[in-house]
Amino acid sequence: MSHRSIDPPFRELLAIHRAIGRILHLSAAGDYIDEFLRDMEEMEGGEVMANGSTRLEDYVLFKLAGTCWLDETSAVKQH
Repeated sequence: MSHRSIDPPFRELLAIHRAIGRILHLSAAGDYIDEFLRDMEEMEGGEVMANGSTRLEDYVLFKLAGTCWLDETSAVKQH
C-alpha cells in the first residue's frame, strides 16, 4: 500500500478564494447565484410558470454559454 500526500494549496490562492467568498457573502451575490442556479435546474425539469415568471431568456443564454454548472452542482449535492 503506497501513501501519497497531497500538496497543500498555495496561501495566495486561499487568500483570493477567501476574499471572493467574503465579497459574495457581504454583497448577497452568493444568494443571487444560488437562486439563479436553482431556477436553471428547475428549468431542466421542464417547469415553466403559467404567470410568466420563468426566466426563459436567462435559461437560453445560460445554455448557449455552454456551462456545465448544473451537472457539476448536481453531482456535488449527491455526494
